[in-house]
This record gives sequence, C-alpha cells and structure tokens, in this order.
Amino acid sequence: MKPLLTILTDINVHKRNIKSWGFKFLSHPNETRSSSSKSNPSWAVFPIIIFLGWSCNAQITQGTKIVAVISDTDIAVAADSLAMDGSGKIKSRTLCKIQHAANFHIAAAHLVQYREAGFDAYATMSLALAAASGTFDEEVTAVEDALREQLLGALRFMYVMHRATYDKFAGEALSLNTERGILAFMIFGTVNNELVFSMRELAFTNGLIGPVSVQVRENKRVDCPGPRCPNPPIAMMGNFDNVAAFLPQLNQKWIFSELKSYELARFLVTYAVVTTESVGSPIDVIRISKDGANWIERKPGCQEKRKEKNPSAQKPKARKQRRRHKPS
Repeated sequence: MKPLLTILTDINVHKRNIKSWGFKFLSHPNETRSSSSKSNPSWAVFPIIIFLGWSCNAQITQGTKIVAVISDTDIAVAADSLAMDGSGKIKSRTLCKIQHAANFHIAAAHLVQYREAGFDAYATMSLALAAASGTFDEEVTAVEDALREQLLGALRFMYVMHRATYDKFAGEALSLNTERGILAFMIFGTVNNELVFSMRELAFTNGLIGPVSVQVRENKRVDCPGPRCPNPPIAMMGNFDNVAAFLPQLNQKWIFSELKSYELARFLVTYAVVTTESVGSPIDVIRISKDGANWIERKPGCQEKRKEKNPSAQKPKARKQRRRHKPS
C-alpha cells in the first residue's frame, strides 16, 4: 500500500507559494511531484464542496401543527413543539412556533429553517415587519414578498446541493407546472384597537432545472375581519387531515358556546398530538384581545429575554474622594 505523505514534504515549489493545507496525497516515497506555483487550488476544492453537499443531509427544520380560533373578542393560537428534519424524522420537541415580531405575533409551519441556505422564516418575517409601513394588508404583503424571494433562493440551493431532499419536498411537483405547498405562516395582533389576522400558504412550481417560482395559494388566503375569514372561524397550518375529518362530528354550536377560544385551540392541537406521530407536546397557547397578549401556556425556553441595559450608556458612579487633612 502506498504511504501517506504530507504536501509540504514532497512538492518541489518555493515555500512562500505553499499554504499549509491539511490534505494528503498518495505517492511513492521515491517519486517527486511538482506543482504549479499558484496558491489558490479552487479548482480542486469546488468538486469536494459539491460532493459533500450531495452526500450530507440538509440541515432543515420543519414546523408541524398550529391552530387559530378567531372571534369578535379575541384570537387564540395554539401550537405543538415538535420539529422535523428534512427526512421527516423528529429533530426536537422544543420549537417555539409562536413568536413576537414588531407589533404582532407570528407563527410558521412546514419549511421554517434551512441553515445551509441561510433561510429562516421567522427572521425574514421579523425583519420584513420591522421595515414595513402602511396598513396591515400592506405589511402582510411585505412579508409575502420577502419570504417568496428568500424561499426561492433556498429551494434553488437545495436543488443543487441536496437533490434527494428537494425531490422529497417536491413530491407531486416533480411533474412540471404543479404547485407544492412549502411554507405557511400567520400574522395576528391588533391595529387601532381592532383584531387582525392573516394566514398564507406559499407553494413553489417545479421546472426542468428546479424551482421556477414561489407564489401564494389563493384558495389558502385567510384574512379576518373580512370575506376571507373562515366559517367556522378556525384556521389551521400543517397536516390537519385527521382534525379536519373530526370537526364535522362535533356539535359546533355547543363547542363555541361552552369552550373559550383558547380552550378550543388547545383541544384541537391536543387531539392531533394523541392521533398523529408528527405532532408532540408541550403545547403553547396565546390569546390576543384588545387589551393585549396573554400567554395561557408557554414553554420556559420560549420566554422572551428582557433587553439588558447598555452598560456603556450608564453614567459611571462618581468615586468619593477622601479628604486629606493637612498637617498642623
């Protein structure tokens, strides 16, 4: 078997043109190999990066189930804590799916984070809301545009670097010009003492060389108040097929008269927890009213950190100077 020799002991080039790379080459001890004096071996590194990208699993986080119950007096949102990876396996049970952003609260499901591509749905939504101005509808549109742009870039990166994961996400979209849901989000709060709620689902279209576009599914738009507000007033993100099939069996008149909105939201997520493997406790529940936000249940790890005071902005305390007595 040929021995391993480090690059610095067996290449006949000037020392100042050699970088201390950790690579080793297979060579015979009696052979001497010469190398080009160029110090940037990008032609060799690029195929290695491509190979590693194809061979490694994508660092993806998927959010699962979130339910919102909207009434004239409040908005209640409940979410489980389970996070799935790109292959559909359980990644963690501590995902904070309901978060505060600017003047609102937000939630997201499906593809919420793709680390290698630099995509984070919550960070994108927070930045878009902080920079947006105008009406609530205009702020929601700003979030849509920001997510569509970031998500399209992430999907193109996935198509090149993690093709197996892309094929799994694409599903039926592998047949051309077929939409595939990829991300859903909620924005809710109060504007001018009025309760507002919006939910969107983004889908991408697959083409000959990967994703072509990311658009909002028109039949999945929810806006409250307004004609797009659902009846019964329940909005769900994630795979809620079992809950959707269960709802007609319930006496809706009794449910809405006997249960408070946050109790109903928590009940529906709890039903999904005990009937679906891709949903897991603990459950976070928040209630938004005209008086503000009230957390009914919240994981300790999701508590908002208080902003620490900037120590440099504080005035230093004046030191007490001791009086020296002059000798008599």
